[in-house]
Order: sequence, then C-alpha cells, then structure tokens
Amino acid sequence: GLVTSIPRAGYMVTHITLREIQQWFQVRLILESAAVELAAANASEYTLKQLGEKSEFSYTHGDVNSYREFLRQNTVFHHQVALASGNPALANMLLQVLEKLERAFHLELGLRDSAAEMTSTHHRLIDALMARNANRAREIIRQEITDSQQRTAEALAGSGEMVFGSPGNYEQHE
Repeated sequence: GLVTSIPRAGYMVTHITLREIQQWFQVRLILESAAVELAAANASEYTLKQLGEKSEFSYTHGDVNSYREFLRQNTVFHHQVALASGNPALANMLLQVLEKLERAFHLELGLRDSAAEMTSTHHRLIDALMARNANRAREIIRQEITDSQQRTAEALAGSGEMVFGSPGNYEQHE
C-alpha cells in the first residue's frame, strides 16, 4: 500500500525502490504488449471507437490537481484497452500494475510537459488497433512504456523524494 501502519506510532509513507519500479515497468511491458495484440484481434469496432473518444484527455504542466485527473483518466484508458483484449484477467492484472506505478507517474508528469506527446501516442495506438495492426499496436505501447520508464528514471534522479527511498539506498533493497 501507499502507507504502512506502525503500531502505537501512526503511519508512514511506504518506501519503494528504483528496482521495484523497474520491475513493475517490466511487468507492465509484458502485460500491456499482450493486451494490445489481443485487442487488435478481438475488440469490436464500437469498442475501438469509444476508446478513441476516451483518448481525449490531457493535463496542465505544473498543476498537480490536473496530474491526478490525468492519471485517473490514463489508468481508465489503459485498462479499457486491456479489457478490449477480451481477457478481463489480463486487464485486471494490468490495472494492479498501473496502480503500483501511480506515485512514479506523478513524478514523471512534473519533469516536463509531455501532455501532447502522450495524447498523440494514445491516438496512434487507437489508429493501430482500428487498423487491426497488432504489431504496430505492440510497438506503440512498448515505446510509450519505455518513454514513461525513462521519464520516471529522470525524475527520480533529479528528486529527493523520500517516498522512493534515498537514491543512495536503491541497490540495498533487493
């Protein structure tokens, strides 16, 4: 969870390590790559059209409240793409991974304004799914995840965010 209960002392924010974040990104890459391949084959035209309409969201760089709303909509979007695969178990596993990565995503959004890039990526993904091009959809999602992981690593390198543990201790949490 996001907080850890300390008996007779209260609560503290749970620390997560760079290694854990990297592992969650690896799991996301595996799950979401499979999900978009299946969605390209299995999603109805109606579902894909709805997903296209739901890909119209963004955030305002520097506005933390808009980050929260963007991340909520982004999680819903990615979960719905995974549901379009026809495999709800896969979609629910992906949802759990996205929730695990949420704190990392908050830091990533504050790094630089990537809103237009992210929106464009979502549009290209929907286009690939509508064209039933599973290979292209997989390439797009893999690049999106790789870019996200890179932005997160950059944000962590430049921040002293204690919720992620101190940078000098990342390798000690194996």
